[in-house]
Amino acid sequence: MERTHIFKVESDKSLSELVNEIKVKGTELGFIIKEDFDLGELFKSHNINADKNFKFHSIQLCIPQKAYNSINENPERVSLIIPKNIIIYNNEEINKRIITYLFIGSDFLKQILPEDKKIQNSIPESSNKIIKLINSIK
Repeated sequence: MERTHIFKVESDKSLSELVNEIKVKGTELGFIIKEDFDLGELFKSHNINADKNFKFHSIQLCIPQKAYNSINENPERVSLIIPKNIIIYNNEEINKRIITYLFIGSDFLKQILPEDKKIQNSIPESSNKIIKLINSIK
């Protein structure tokens, strides 16, 4: 059984390098980039005085046909499927970029959708694909 956890790795690459590589490699793995935004800029647009060193980036991935088919099969899946978020941020203390992703495991899925065996396999498979993507660019 794969457990739900926050997957986290460090990188010496710049934030912009990592964002660009996720876009390229993600597309190669069949994902589209649904959203790509700088959280600092988002907060500033809502009149939050975000520190200039606040460097958090969110990239939302999706495989549209797979998501559509899955939601059509069981609408209760929608909040689990859309979107998949990769977060990258600067850790000034160690001078590295941190990449995080919420791996949704079968343990969690069995709790919230106990009758839905298909999604209990499908989401961990997609999560593993995203972890493969992250590991390929770190």
